[in-house]
Amino acid sequence: MSEEWIRVRASLPGHHKLARLMTLLHVDNERALGLMAKFWLFVLANCWETANVEDYGALAVARASGWEGEPMEFITALRNCGAPREGAARGAGFLDGWVAHDFHDNVGLLVYNRLYARDHRKAPRAKQAAPATNPSAEAAIKVVEGWEKFAKHNGLLSAKRGGSIEVPGDLDAETFARVLDCAKDQPFLLGAGPDGWKMTFDWIKERIHYDAVLARKYVAYNAPTRAEAAGEVVEQSRKRTQEIMARRGAA
Repeated sequence: MSEEWIRVRASLPGHHKLARLMTLLHVDNERALGLMAKFWLFVLANCWETANVEDYGALAVARASGWEGEPMEFITALRNCGAPREGAARGAGFLDGWVAHDFHDNVGLLVYNRLYARDHRKAPRAKQAAPATNPSAEAAIKVVEGWEKFAKHNGLLSAKRGGSIEVPGDLDAETFARVLDCAKDQPFLLGAGPDGWKMTFDWIKERIHYDAVLARKYVAYNAPTRAEAAGEVVEQSRKRTQEIMARRGAA
């Protein structure tokens, strides 16, 4: 399983929300940073699809985030830290109701990959191709050469980092050529997304990823707007969260 991570902006230590959180909780900058990092990791581990922590309750969220004080004091501070100072107009804090604010903007691609992997595992086994044998040296060389040419033209990293370069047995040169042809029409893969991420050879050679590229699943990530960058799947999860909260509010 590949390593998973969340994006933390370099501006966070000096951000007005964090400064307000420090004031509300009476903690220093380092403590506030630690609380937020553990809070986001809790969301990633437990409710990444909706970013809604309500089902876990204030106590579990506070303790998982490293806050040992009154649980609702922590939750309230996360909600109210959007105001830069006491009495100012309140913007969104780190927590919007029970939903981690803008969580999917920072982990949108990870959420998409998790959902895609889950759906892929649910596919009937009979429809999945049997594991292929290792490709011949000639076929592997053609795959790598195809990547090197594409990478040089599009400003991507070379696959040649020293040592052996492994090519999956089910990835032949003809298939890989089609993958790269589809990738060039999905600018997000080439660094056009909000955070400038670019695909690598190690990433695209994985079956789950090149299948998604062939299906043009990353087209929705091309525009830098918040909704489009998060992707259609993430938008659907947000809508489900809103529907849940609306039903609870009406109850």
